[in-house]
Amino acid sequence: MHYLESELVALIKTNESIFDFIGDTVLDGVWYWNLEKTEDEWMNRRFWINLGYDPDAMPHSSSSWQSLIFPEDLTQSEELLKAHLADASVPYDLIVRYRHFKGTTSWIRFRGTAIRDEEGIPIRMLGIHTDITELMDKNSILDECNSAAEIGYWYLDIASQKLFWSDVTRRIHEVPDDFEPNVNQAINFYLEGESREKITAAVEQTILDGMGYDLKLQITTFNGERRWVRSLGKADLYNGRPVRMYGTFQNITKSQKAEEHLNEMLKMYEKQNERLKNFSYIVAHNLRTHAGNIKSLLDLHSSNPEAIDIKEMLGLLRSTSGNLLETIDNLTDVAMMNATAGDGLIEVRLYDVAQSVINTLKLNNIDNYSFVNKIGKDVKVKGIPAYIDSILLNLLSNAQKYRKLSEPGQVVISSLEDQNFVYVEISDNGQGIDMERNKNKMFGMYKTFHRHPEARGLGLFITKNQMEAFGGEIFVDSTLNVGTTFKLKFKK
Repeated sequence: MHYLESELVALIKTNESIFDFIGDTVLDGVWYWNLEKTEDEWMNRRFWINLGYDPDAMPHSSSSWQSLIFPEDLTQSEELLKAHLADASVPYDLIVRYRHFKGTTSWIRFRGTAIRDEEGIPIRMLGIHTDITELMDKNSILDECNSAAEIGYWYLDIASQKLFWSDVTRRIHEVPDDFEPNVNQAINFYLEGESREKITAAVEQTILDGMGYDLKLQITTFNGERRWVRSLGKADLYNGRPVRMYGTFQNITKSQKAEEHLNEMLKMYEKQNERLKNFSYIVAHNLRTHAGNIKSLLDLHSSNPEAIDIKEMLGLLRSTSGNLLETIDNLTDVAMMNATAGDGLIEVRLYDVAQSVINTLKLNNIDNYSFVNKIGKDVKVKGIPAYIDSILLNLLSNAQKYRKLSEPGQVVISSLEDQNFVYVEISDNGQGIDMERNKNKMFGMYKTFHRHPEARGLGLFITKNQMEAFGGEIFVDSTLNVGTTFKLKFKK
């Protein structure tokens, strides 16, 4: 024994103030218990002061503190005491809760050791208290914050492959209370494909080099719900090799969906902005052109009235003003489409709309032309009803309008669906379109592909924008002199 240690032991034996100093400043309570007379127990003053009680009013008895400890913690303490008294290698060390004099909860770390006689029979217990209330309160607040933010934690002993999940981590996975995770099970919760491949590679790489990872991935919970999570992992190194991995696990489903919704809104605004650019171009270019033509005719007449025939000038003015009115009508169509793009979506039975359009077009009495409606009678889509009617009317009437006169014409409408979308195909055997020349201007404004007196070049432009207004898409596949297929994608 070091001479200073020997000196301190001697001082404690002969100088009570030294013992009191240690008990009052280093510890939060000291107790000494007679196991032969279990009601006899001495507690120092600090023991009671720390719990808010007057030491002079508290008896030196085991029942005095047992009445203040939480019942379930007392039971746990008694069980651990029995184990320690039976086997000295079992440590008597646990955390318990006391009722403070003010009614609050005090968290105490309880440590003790049995003092045995020459035969090894325990006759006394010496114990100490350490008040960890502040630490537990901070941990409680942290746990509450993590729980509210759905942030859990985990750690893995690499050698034993023992994996631990916190309560929040378990809750995010929706596992039963008795579920004991292992590495393979944890990996298999990740959605098969990209998410599982990324987490597998990240864990393997972290075990190799300890660099860690921070990933946004998808999991399927124990109950089959799909969720987005943020998974962070790091490694502790010993002699340059990882011995333990740990990290956090957060449910970010709500924020991820909000981000996806924001991205969709940004895309929609980009499309609307593009439509507005087209609209402003037409306003700036076409109206200016027509107005300029009218002004030129009037200027010509003013400068030299005899040089131009009045009837001829009136004819030119009538033609120019007619073009101006047509342009204004076209712009009105586009403006109305933009104005209603934000309307709420309604469930529409697609077969009924298609059949109504077909019945309307049959009134044109076109010989040798037929419509085949193969859309499922129970197929429903989400959209703006007036738009859906306009889209089908435009595409079906185009098929009829641009038919081949040399052979019988036909247009077939069919549908397929999956969990989220309905896919509609409108296929005809008409004149077709040269896609090599026109693929980049198929849905442009004032783009026509055949000579026809009714062609304005607005139909496909409006159709595309109507589809996009309620989240749909349109594609085209065509071969000149063979036919055209329009493919529509609707939300369910």
